[in-house]
Amino acid sequence: MALYYLLLFYVGTFIGSFLNLVSDRIVRNEKIFLSRSKCESCGMLLKPRHLVPLFSFIFQKGKCTNCKTKLSYLYPFSEAITGLALAYSAYRAQFFYAYIRPENTILFFYFFIVFCFFIVLFLTDLKFQLIPNVIVYSAIVFIASFILISQVYSLMGVHNKLVADEIGQFLIQGGYMQIPLRHVFKNITILLVSSVLITGFFQFLVYITRGKGMGGGDVKLALLIGLFNGFPIDSAFFRTRSFMFFDFEDILQNILAVFLGFLFGAGFSAVLMLLGKKKMKDTIAFGPFLIIGSVVALLWGKVLIRAYLSLNFG
Repeated sequence: MALYYLLLFYVGTFIGSFLNLVSDRIVRNEKIFLSRSKCESCGMLLKPRHLVPLFSFIFQKGKCTNCKTKLSYLYPFSEAITGLALAYSAYRAQFFYAYIRPENTILFFYFFIVFCFFIVLFLTDLKFQLIPNVIVYSAIVFIASFILISQVYSLMGVHNKLVADEIGQFLIQGGYMQIPLRHVFKNITILLVSSVLITGFFQFLVYITRGKGMGGGDVKLALLIGLFNGFPIDSAFFRTRSFMFFDFEDILQNILAVFLGFLFGAGFSAVLMLLGKKKMKDTIAFGPFLIIGSVVALLWGKVLIRAYLSLNFG
């Protein structure tokens, strides 16, 4: 099984190379698919041997073979992180287990597509301090659509189980389906309220800082993270119950993601100021830290929340 994950990792590095290209060209309004890659310094068209993820950077010693300009470490970084994202998506979706259900495949692609959005947004904000609307809006629509579809899927599962059973048919006639419908409505309401509150908080920060401490792109990214981390998608597909319930830990995960983003951003800024590389009035790209917070909350959110609650209220 380890070989499968290793293979996925390296397939992901090729996708990561493409995502890095997307992050550059989408900001510059350049064609993404119809033009060849070239050195940004000398304009030399890159040959296939220059485009092998990770290995080309190593063999070229991090320099252009023509003009000897140093290449950005974001190239191997984006390749490696996308490889890890693809392998993790398969692990999270239980993709290589003995019996693969359609849900596993759907969940695998869901996580990886969201990670691809995150990687492009991470790179554009880090390199250009810009969060492109076309990327962040597409990600929001994708996640929102997936949430709605997954809830409909859960409801259909409940209905089909009841229809297949004589007692279940009587329950349907008695209005039993109103129970899961109320839960779905409650789930979506909680998700929307928490996401809107997070977005409103960011909009408030933009207002009081007059756009100097945070930009409009961060507000949109906050909404994206609120939707993504506020919806415990594993529950929708893998819990034994036919429809999902949000518990207290689920509700807190998008808030935790934003809190961690602030924490990482503040810590990084403090280190730069201590090293004399930044001053108090200088700004840094905040989007990458929000994305890191979102990923950390996805990986270890419930563990961190339980540790915090036990520390303070145990």
